[in-house]
Amino acid sequence: MGRDNDPSVFVAYLASALARIGDIDRSLQGGAPMARGRILSFAVPRLLADIHRWPQPAVLIIDDAHRLTDATSLDALATFASHLPPGFQLTLAGRVTPRLPVARLRAERKVLEIDARTLALDARETAALTAAAGWPLSAEDASALVARTEGWAAGIYLAMLAHERGELDAGWTSAV
Repeated sequence: MGRDNDPSVFVAYLASALARIGDIDRSLQGGAPMARGRILSFAVPRLLADIHRWPQPAVLIIDDAHRLTDATSLDALATFASHLPPGFQLTLAGRVTPRLPVARLRAERKVLEIDARTLALDARETAALTAAAGWPLSAEDASALVARTEGWAAGIYLAMLAHERGELDAGWTSAV
């Protein structure tokens, strides 16, 4: 994982991922060491020129974006994100927001942020989910389950499995 932060390796990964979608300059996919200045002056503009020629937009997902900490790699990603063709979507998933110009991208309506609060189920959604699975909950119990699982669907699912197996005791809501 340490070399993933190297700008040459990062651009090679980016080029390889994009090559699975459309035509990309093959010389960028090898990961050969490249001077940091060439990353921003040649490699990223070349990738952008290639994807701007694609007949259809695409979606690229970069997982564990929080692990990207090298300044040149982050500059390459920021430049890439700022110059995407219309309809192309870049998705970054990570534990924290990477050091990118997110405020500017947000203002330009080029970014949609989905955080833990957005993904978490609320008590109403939890009650609907558990009821659909055959475990109707009162509003109070649904709120307690949300508190215990922080609204994470996986935690709610595990609680439903425990309930089915009889592994939840009668006082499970009082443990909150």
